[in-house]
Amino acid sequence: MSARPGLNKVKNPESPKQTAPRSVDAFDEEDNEYPFNEDFSRETAANFEEGSSGEEDQNETGEDVVPDKQRSWRFYGIVSLMFVLSPIVLSMLVWQNSNITITEKSCAFEKLRGIEPKQSEGIWRALQTGIEGLINKRDPRPSVFLFLHQEGELKTLIYDIATEASRCFGGPGKPIHMNKDDFVPKNGDYGFAIEQFKKKLKEGNVFLIVNLNEIPPSSALALHPICDTYNPISADAVIFLTLHTSSTTDTGNSVKLARQTLYELWGTHLQDNELDSLITRVSDQVLHLNSTG
Repeated sequence: MSARPGLNKVKNPESPKQTAPRSVDAFDEEDNEYPFNEDFSRETAANFEEGSSGEEDQNETGEDVVPDKQRSWRFYGIVSLMFVLSPIVLSMLVWQNSNITITEKSCAFEKLRGIEPKQSEGIWRALQTGIEGLINKRDPRPSVFLFLHQEGELKTLIYDIATEASRCFGGPGKPIHMNKDDFVPKNGDYGFAIEQFKKKLKEGNVFLIVNLNEIPPSSALALHPICDTYNPISADAVIFLTLHTSSTTDTGNSVKLARQTLYELWGTHLQDNELDSLITRVSDQVLHLNSTG
């Protein structure tokens, strides 16, 4: 059978390819086309990778070309390293300091303990604790000691105690004396004694204020700031006071005996509010010296 006319497959001639319209903005002629540079694109992409641009930190002109993100990673890396190393360094310092033996200064009055008449261990312990707390910077307050003693006796021992205390501070072993002449000015102002005390502080830390029995009540008010241990004139001072009493031995209540004696001395001339606070300051630590052997 012959094929039907019109059913034969006819190969159409290839239609000519149409040229895509070219953008006038991109190029005007063949020489203005921008070829795709594959190497350049890879290099550009690498420049955006974190932590490395493939270049030095500075270019030929000296300008900083390190990306901000790279600087941030460096900064956080240093901070992290510090957090890691700090506990290690601290533990090493603690271990090193724990192996250092600190020798504290001593003030035990060993040579005076055997002198007759011998004093109780409680007296020596109180003196040692108070002074060693100051010379080793453990106690931020001054030490005030009131010695009760019999007239004419134990004055040498009291002076020797004050001298030894001065040596414990590294001084020449010469306590600073104050007596009624430092407390009785011509104008009657007890502020004179306070100024005397401040001036004498330049000479040392240890004061020996003798015979409170001779200090007039109005002048004795100067002892209130001088013996203040909470708001002191000098925080590292040692103040020894002496008070004569008719009792030759410790009755077991030395504070009561001292306060009673001071009330008899100053009570008729001072108001109660002045007297009570003054006696409290003066009798901070009462040491009744034994004179019977």
